[in-house]
Amino acid sequence: MCFIKETIKFAVLAFGIIFLLTGVALVSIGAIYEITFKELSIVIPKSYDQLFFIPHLTVAAGVLITLSTCFGCGGALSNNRYLLFTYAVLLICVFFLQLSIGIFTFLVVHDKEDLSKSVNTTTTEVFQAQNDPRFIDLLQAELHCCGTYGPTFWNETKNLPFPPSCCTSDDCRDVHSQGCQTAVFVFLTEAARVVGIAVLAFSVAEVAGAILTLYMGNLVKHRSRKKYTEVMFEEE
Repeated sequence: MCFIKETIKFAVLAFGIIFLLTGVALVSIGAIYEITFKELSIVIPKSYDQLFFIPHLTVAAGVLITLSTCFGCGGALSNNRYLLFTYAVLLICVFFLQLSIGIFTFLVVHDKEDLSKSVNTTTTEVFQAQNDPRFIDLLQAELHCCGTYGPTFWNETKNLPFPPSCCTSDDCRDVHSQGCQTAVFVFLTEAARVVGIAVLAFSVAEVAGAILTLYMGNLVKHRSRKKYTEVMFEEE
């Protein structure tokens, strides 16, 4: 029994380290996409404002799972069943949160045809208006795109030379071939896909971690009861 308990204890601690890294990874992914979404907010369609919730929820899940490892590692090291049971409950909560985030991300972008049309409209409006040249430069540089539908936009529509942000080199001999309409659409769908796959993949490990933690908590509880019974018999 002692060997089993020590093995489970080691497994719980190992999962704690894995979950700590998982939490940091989720916070990093969420923070990166939150910054990028804010930078590109002008071309994100109003009807898809719910996309902005994805980074927030991802960061929240990452913070929660990172903090929960304190209960897990503390409970495993001190053989405290209350900390272990609290840790297991938190893992289950994080599991359902991440499951919800994963489903939510795929539902938001499930109608790719509508998303593509909406992105094309907002991107075209930004390029046609030319009200914010700095944003256009940022968009083209960040997403490695040029014009609305491609480099020819600047020659045919605006009769202007390529902006430096379109160029792939300092001498501007080569420019990004992809249009920004396509680039924005690909970025949004890829962001949702990456977040969705990440949170769903990590959630599987959390179920295993919760089961192990509950098992260890029961072992500690059983041992505590056994010691209590032995003490009662000795007093009698």
